[in-house]
Amino acid sequence: MKVRSIDELMSQVSVSSKFRKRELITLSQLVLSGRDHESIVGRRSALTLSYAHWEGFVKDSSQAYISYISSISPSMSNLTKNFQALACKSILCSAARSNKRIASHLLVVSSLVDDSDRSVYLDFSGAIDTESNLNADVFENICLTIGVDYNQLWKCHAPFINDLFKTRCAIAHGERHTPTQDFAKEAIDFVLKSIDDYGDQIINLASLKKFLRAV
Repeated sequence: MKVRSIDELMSQVSVSSKFRKRELITLSQLVLSGRDHESIVGRRSALTLSYAHWEGFVKDSSQAYISYISSISPSMSNLTKNFQALACKSILCSAARSNKRIASHLLVVSSLVDDSDRSVYLDFSGAIDTESNLNADVFENICLTIGVDYNQLWKCHAPFINDLFKTRCAIAHGERHTPTQDFAKEAIDFVLKSIDDYGDQIINLASLKKFLRAV
């Protein structure tokens, strides 16, 4: 979906957030159920769905932000380095595969120097890759891609993000692993809060035009 304004970005982030949070809040009731068999299913489901909604929201909201930036058609020279790199990603990858031919390397230089005043298009549909593996390292790369300060805002959560991912993988791959009630509830609470925090950070980046280089 193309995002052409701050209002549309806020709407997109809100839509992605609301149904995820609604489902997680409902799921928390199963986790706290007094019946053993319901509680076990609830706890296992809590980890798989908490991870799924965390990964899904990060991807949806990040792509919406990139779509918004692309709709403004900023010039290469006005973008911050992370978005310059994103704009040049395809030719950078091509240059990396060319060890002996200089043509692809010249394209990189031309894009950054000769064509610095041209408007750029950012491929929001393929820019964010969670790799079906949203551990802390992959999430850090996404933050770096869009300009979220991972070290200040998210690094402290890295151990839990990795635990959430590993537990989800164990359950999704058919292991008879049942998380504790405390961990299942913590996973739900973490994702509920993180959806709000990450969404707010993206809206702030867009509102403050942090994708543009400081003059």
